[in-house]
Amino acid sequence: MAKMSDLDLAAIVAAKIQNALGYQGGRLSRERQQAERYYKGEPFGNELDGRSQVVSRDVAEAVDGMMPSLMRVFASGDEVVRFEPAGPEDEAAAAQATDYVNWVWNQQNDGFSIFHSWFKDALLKKTGIVKIWWDESTDTTRETYQGLTTAERDILAGDPDVEIVGEEERQVAAAVPPPPSGDGSPPPVDDGIRYDVVVRRTKRSGRIRVAPVPPDEFLMDRRAVGLDEAPFVAHRVRRTVSELIEMGYPRAVVMDLPIGNGEEGDFSLERLERFQDEDEWPWRDGEMQIDPSMREVWITETYLRVDYDGDGVAELRRITVAGEGSDPTILDNEEVDDHPFAALTPIPMPHKFFGLSVADQTMDLQLIKSTLWRGALDSVYLANAPQMGAVEGQVNLDDLLNRRPGGIVRLKSPTALVPIQTAPVSADAFQMIEYVDTVREQRTGVTRYNQGLDADTLNQTATGISAIQNASQQRLELIARIFAETGVKRAFRRILELVCKHQQQPQIVRLRGTWVAMDPREWSDQMDMTVSVGIGTGNKEQQIPQLMALLNLDERIVQIQGGVNGPLVTAKNVYNKLVKLVEAAGLKTATPYYTDPTTMPPRMPPGPTPGAVPPPPAPDPLAIQAEAEARRLAMLPQIEEMRARIAAEAEIEKAKIKAATEIEVARIRAGFEFGAKRRE
Repeated sequence: MAKMSDLDLAAIVAAKIQNALGYQGGRLSRERQQAERYYKGEPFGNELDGRSQVVSRDVAEAVDGMMPSLMRVFASGDEVVRFEPAGPEDEAAAAQATDYVNWVWNQQNDGFSIFHSWFKDALLKKTGIVKIWWDESTDTTRETYQGLTTAERDILAGDPDVEIVGEEERQVAAAVPPPPSGDGSPPPVDDGIRYDVVVRRTKRSGRIRVAPVPPDEFLMDRRAVGLDEAPFVAHRVRRTVSELIEMGYPRAVVMDLPIGNGEEGDFSLERLERFQDEDEWPWRDGEMQIDPSMREVWITETYLRVDYDGDGVAELRRITVAGEGSDPTILDNEEVDDHPFAALTPIPMPHKFFGLSVADQTMDLQLIKSTLWRGALDSVYLANAPQMGAVEGQVNLDDLLNRRPGGIVRLKSPTALVPIQTAPVSADAFQMIEYVDTVREQRTGVTRYNQGLDADTLNQTATGISAIQNASQQRLELIARIFAETGVKRAFRRILELVCKHQQQPQIVRLRGTWVAMDPREWSDQMDMTVSVGIGTGNKEQQIPQLMALLNLDERIVQIQGGVNGPLVTAKNVYNKLVKLVEAAGLKTATPYYTDPTTMPPRMPPGPTPGAVPPPPAPDPLAIQAEAEARRLAMLPQIEEMRARIAAEAEIEKAKIKAATEIEVARIRAGFEFGAKRRE
């Protein structure tokens, strides 16, 4: 089979773009646009003049209520993921890879902002997407030098990163030659010529870049159910001519590209909604006609499985095209190993790529609640200022229409003006609003008990409130676990792969106050990875007492076994618990507070003293091992007894706290009831 022509390839890419999910409207785009409108509290479009137009903010409350918990889970520590060694020889490499990949995410890129945008897109618009790629960037600076000698000018011109863009030569009086150097070499000759030089210095460097992708710029094959199996994914974005030239595309090709203004992509309703609250005409760009380098064009970076080389097997290729319509311009075309995207969704649906968002769970409730609010407020308005029935000809209508406190209405008869009573509905409406809030809490897991003490909490027991909080926490933990096992794991796996493939020299980074040299060439991108986020063992407040209880147990075991090198507890075991305790306390790292015992140099035994008796021969290792095993077996009954005693003490303390809490709740409730009786 012959190789595919560029014309056929461009036609295939154009067809894939126009048939992709998320391109130019469709149901998915309309639902995401509606979710953003609900989040911002914009009117529904069914408002009536002269009636209440209040809009509830249930979508915003649900999304913003989840964000603090998710950000605390993923962004509260320095170690988001941890790589596990594939064998004993990979221990050091796995530890270095863990530190370096987390450093790339948090320090080389703005990890907190990436997590925030990524998660908020997922909670609001079904799916959050980030893009991870290796960027061979060039940093160009302009430098000016004055009064350079010929030798200095030649040294500057010999630098491969320097290009001389301007030069002026002038003659000056030759300087007095210096005396000969001590090694006998002749001094440099000054010819009296000086140079004023302007240079352009270009520094080339490679690094990992991570950036969130707006959902309206991400395209997906319609029949794909996941990123790994997708035959087509793409990122569609506007770029300036200057940016494309800096990215390495030929200037002659880029300058002839059609401008992006006025094309179909500029009028995407979802894209316009993103900027509508800050710009009424977001597609207008008047200055692009003045500066040609700032003209914007639509660029689509596609990752497509296609048989371009004609061997009968479709390979994954990165094909970047410019322009809209059925005849785009191909800017580059190369075979790649993988695409750069990682995606996550809070409520996955089986056998589908796009799941459900938290906004999907609450938009209908926001409409219902807003309708109830409007009815209740209209009822209150009419009760405070009721409609009036007036006998025609018996009432001055100008006085009646100009209603104000203390105003006068001229009447010809005392019965000429009659108020029209309106049945109050606010009480029933507020009961329905309370029910709608309960439904929203059940759907999202964001409850009022997680936000602070509610007045109705006085009518609940401490055990009941704890059960409600645990149920809502489990829902948030499920979403966090879904995020960790889907998008977060793929993103960090992609970072490790790119570092191993492209970074060809060691990198010196600052970790926990120490400069460390990292060499990714010694790592393997096939290491197992664990997402070490703080979920699955309760919230931070629950973890701290659990860790303290474990440390107290370790202290007793160390006393029984006679040191921290016994068979049950070692210094490393204690240090690991201290690290988790520091993280649960909200601190970034435990390094300023505790020292990893594995980093300490081994203690050297003191040298022999002259005239001293030589030490006895080293004991048999097998005998030491047998003695340690016997000591461990002898300690087992004591340890079991200690564990049972600690558990019993914990139960007693728990019962005391529960009793004290219920007594306090009863006391507060009695105070409320006594105050209510006095008011009656």
